[in-house]
Amino acid sequence: MNLEQYKFEIILISSFLLMILTFVYKTTSYSTLEKSTIESKINNQEISRVIALKELWGDKKLTKRVNSIKQGVAKSKIKEFKNRSKKLTALFKDLSINELNSIIKKVTNLAISIIKLDIKYRDEKYRLELKCKW
Repeated sequence: MNLEQYKFEIILISSFLLMILTFVYKTTSYSTLEKSTIESKINNQEISRVIALKELWGDKKLTKRVNSIKQGVAKSKIKEFKNRSKKLTALFKDLSINELNSIIKKVTNLAISIIKLDIKYRDEKYRLELKCKW
């Protein structure tokens, strides 16, 4: 077989094959780069969230803010309120809807992790059991 006769066709096929290979390489490297940048952005966001939560949970005034939950509620309605080693256990009985709403609003505005929130309705009065940590 005479290769000189097909010299142009061989060059054309090899250049076309090279073009296809470079296109495939370019698309795969671009998608890999895009995935890695997205992952790094997500990791940076998660790290910033963790740092923000550590600052909130490490705040010395957070314990005082947690103690403010019982403000606005009569002492006779507070059956239990223990705040020890960054854990709160509270039990309120015979609450009106306004008192319950104010307590829930205070709890949700604090940077705490709610372990248990149990609300029971009986005879137009509410009973609230709350356990949380920070």
